[in-house]
Parts: sequence; C-alpha cells; structure tokens
Amino acid sequence: MDQVSSISTAANHASGAGAATYNHDWAPSKVSSQSGPGIEKTSPGPRKRRSTLIHVKMSQDLQPRKTATPEGLEAGDSKKETEQGKGWRLLTLSEMPEWHQDNSYLIRGYRPISQSIRRSVYSWFYMHNETLNIHTHLIPSVFFILAQFGISTYFAQRYPLAQRGDQLIFSLFFASAAICLGLSAAYHTLMNHSHVVSEAMLRLDFVGIMVLILGKFVSGIYVGFKCEPFWRKFYWGMIMSLGSMSITIILNPKYQGRKYRTFRLCSFVGTAMSGFVPIIHGVLLYGLAQSWKQSGMKFYLLEGVFLALGAVFYSMRIPESVKPGRFDIVGASHQIFHVLVVVAACVHLWGILDAYDYGYQNLTCRMI
Repeated sequence: MDQVSSISTAANHASGAGAATYNHDWAPSKVSSQSGPGIEKTSPGPRKRRSTLIHVKMSQDLQPRKTATPEGLEAGDSKKETEQGKGWRLLTLSEMPEWHQDNSYLIRGYRPISQSIRRSVYSWFYMHNETLNIHTHLIPSVFFILAQFGISTYFAQRYPLAQRGDQLIFSLFFASAAICLGLSAAYHTLMNHSHVVSEAMLRLDFVGIMVLILGKFVSGIYVGFKCEPFWRKFYWGMIMSLGSMSITIILNPKYQGRKYRTFRLCSFVGTAMSGFVPIIHGVLLYGLAQSWKQSGMKFYLLEGVFLALGAVFYSMRIPESVKPGRFDIVGASHQIFHVLVVVAACVHLWGILDAYDYGYQNLTCRMI
C-alpha cells in the first residue's frame, strides 16, 4: 500500500508540475486482496506501475525547453502564433538574432524569423515595425506600373507630334521607379525570412535604388539636352560609369554589413548628386532664365532637397534615437526616408513633364 501510494504521489506531483496531461485510463485499478475476505485495496499492478512511471518520465522529457535555436529564437516560445490568428507573436529586439538587430533604437514589433516566403508575405496584413516600410513603397510601385499603361494615351492626346523616343523615355522612368520601389518592398517583406535571404534581398534593394537613379538621370538629360546630342551621350556615359561603380560596391561582399553603411550611402548620394553637374552646365549653356524653364531645374533642386533630408533622417536615426521605443511601429526614420524617396520621385516626374511640355510647345533649341 505504501509503495503504491508513493508511486501515485509521484505521478500526481509530476502532473501538478505541468509536465503532461494524464489520461484517466492510467489510474490504478481495484483488485481483490487475498489477505482477507471482503477487503479491497488499490494496486496498480505491475503493468500499470510500469506504464505510469514511463509516462511520468516521458512527460518530463517532452517538456518544451527555451533553448536558443540557430536563428536566435526560443523554441516553444518565440514561434507561437497569436490566439487571434492574425500573425505570429511580435518580438523585442533582444529576442532577435544578432544579424537582424540593425537599429538599436527600435525596441519592439519585430516579426519572428519565418523561414517561409508565405509567412513573410502574410505579414502584409498585420501591424509590425516593417509594415509601413513595406506599404510606403509597395503601393507607389503599383502606381508606377499602372502609369505605364496610361502614358501612351496621355502622349497621344496631349502630344500628337511626339516621337516614339519621347514616350520611351517616360516609360523608362516609370519602369525604374517601379523596380526600385518594388524591390524595396520585397526586401522589407522578406528580411525576416533568414539571414541568407535577407542579405540577398538587401543587395537587390540597393540595386533597385541605383536603377531609379539611372532612370532619373537618363530622363532628365533627355529633356534638358534635347538639342545637344553630344552632351546628352556624354552625361549618359558619365552616369552609367558612376552607376556601375556603385553597383560594384553593392555586390562586393567586402562592402557589406553595418561597418560600410555610411560608405554605401555616400556612394548612392554622390551618384545622385552628380545630377547637378549637367544642371550647372545647362545654366552656362543656355543661361539661368532659359534653363529654369526648359530643363525642369527648379524641380530637380526640390528633389535634391527631399533626398538630402531623407538621408539625414536615415543616417542619424531620427526620431527614434531621441525617443527609443517611441517610434517602433509608426514614425521611424526609415519610414520617413521611404516617404521622402517617393515624394522625390514624384517631383522628378513633375519636372521632366514640365520640361518636355515646354520644349514641345516652344520648340526652342539654342546651340553654342
């Protein structure tokens, strides 16, 4: 009786500790005692005793343990889905693997490492600290794709004498903007997939930025130097050379990681700011008043202001560096940077449309 009680007590103690949920079939059975008539006592029997001990041992072995996984997550904890089924439990910065800890001022709202494209894409539909980074570029990229279908109608109605190359330049700009913004949205969507995928998508994101810079430069030179084929080709060659250097930096493993973050940013900003060289040349060639009207210069200057402002927010991590944890979901520097990039792209579109319209209506071309 004492032996049976001790076994039962041990089993109950393990069950009370949360080791496992026991089935009532494992309970000890009543058997008749041979020590006296009419007296019954409980005895688990040899098979029941062995079964109980085995289940107690298994229940202890199967307890979920919070051990670090290769991705830096805690098994049985970090990968639990929310009860509402709206997505995976959001994590804090300290719960993320080191390679994912890019901004120490953003404390909460991180998606778990998904190891799944489907799960990463599903994060479009709930709030986390990458939601606005995704949608601030995903939605505009769709706009620029749709603009491709409307450019032919627009040119046919407004510029019936336009050459095919004129329309092609605008299509090129729309394509470059859609590629840049689309790759950016894809990177921010899949950056929680795995370290390898995150690094690959980051490089594609940088390539997309360079594609947009090239698209802006080519279109701006086309409308600004419409009657200067030599200078048009010269500046196209210049931007292609600078763009190739920047892409080399992007793809070279030596220049990856947070250590070269500022260096990569400077290469991009430097390539973008090289657009002021043909602007200055245009002023010398045509005069300030004429360049102001025919090249879209005022729009490019405004575009440069937006890009420079975005670079300041991006590099200095404003405002989250001032109030860590306050802007985890909404208002972080990268989100502001994204919005300013889109605004700058729209200003550039406005500029080349204005410059092309002036040239088409006035047909002026001053030669040196």
